[in-house]
Amino acid sequence: MTKQTRSEQRESLKRVLKALSQYRGYLVLTLVLAIITVGLTLLVPILVGKAIDNIVEAGNVDLSAVTRILVTVGISVIVTAGAQWVMTSLNNMLTFAVVRDIRSRAFAVLMHLPLSYPDSHPTGETVSRMIADVDQLADGLLLDVQALQRVGVARLHAGVGVDDQVIRVDARTAEGEELGEVLAVGGAV
Repeated sequence: MTKQTRSEQRESLKRVLKALSQYRGYLVLTLVLAIITVGLTLLVPILVGKAIDNIVEAGNVDLSAVTRILVTVGISVIVTAGAQWVMTSLNNMLTFAVVRDIRSRAFAVLMHLPLSYPDSHPTGETVSRMIADVDQLADGLLLDVQALQRVGVARLHAGVGVDDQVIRVDARTAEGEELGEVLAVGGAV
């Protein structure tokens, strides 16, 4: 297998993007689902923290608030799982639809080739290109779509400023000594 030049790689990328362009709706929907998944995943620890804040000490617990928050956590987890499942299903549908289209086009081209083509080219090479090469493209495409979602959501996540927040923790030891610690998440303090 020969190594592609940059211009050949660009041409390959253009062909893949052209194949994906008719499924733009799937891509947008999976990105929206990725945003929902990440948002709800980030919400759960915040909600758990609020539930803990409602537990002051033994016998001093706002049970109705804790219950309400834990129900919200449960709903968030269920919605997150559902969004991830739908997103994975859409990614698979997208990948398989693109592969089907590529194989259909390849078969149509094969049907219009002159009768001398099978005699002058090894059968195994033709079959390999229609099966193995397209399967490799499908695997790569599925991973690339998932990576695009992760990178896009990570950029959005960083853009909202969540990565640059500073968490201050103040605690006392058993002897009453004060401990002050600053934890910087995603940046220097």
